Amino acid sequence: KAKYGDCNVPYRWKENPSLGRWVFTQRQQYKLLMSGDPENRKKSQMTSERISLLVSIGFEWVSIIRTEWKVRLDELKAYKAKYGDCNVPYRWKENPSLGRWVFTQRQQYKLLMSGDPENRKKSQMTSERISLLVSIGFEWVSIIRTEWKVRLDELKAYKAKYGDC
Repeated sequence: KAKYGDCNVPYRWKENPSLGRWVFTQRQQYKLLMSGDPENRKKSQMTSERISLLVSIGFEWVSIIRTEWKVRLDELKAYKAKYGDCNVPYRWKENPSLGRWVFTQRQQYKLLMSGDPENRKKSQMTSERISLLVSIGFEWVSIIRTEWKVRLDELKAYKAKYGDC
């Protein structure tokens, strides 16, 4: 909490994987306790003392983890601010992870929209993620600007300025 300002440790946190799993388990145990189902309540190892200790340090029972997905979304926003679109090349040297992530978002969306129930189950795309991507102008079909298209735009600008090409 002192370093990141919250207790939202990612489940697969590379710095301390055990802590990520433990935080996840605390939320699961709390969820069992609060479920209202007597069987689930018996299964929970969460106690009022543990709840008090966690609450005292600002623990949030519903995870709002700053996931890798949200980190990539912020990187995509920065890319758009710099380049004017969200069409990150797959093998972008400046940030290869972002290029792969953008490709994956399109693949996940395609699975979700496929109409095939099995594919829909495989998709990790959610309506919240779709909304967040749409809000920044994300395009679901890749229209990456190839060098040829860039040069064509430059030629059009040249023609507009000098009258010929």
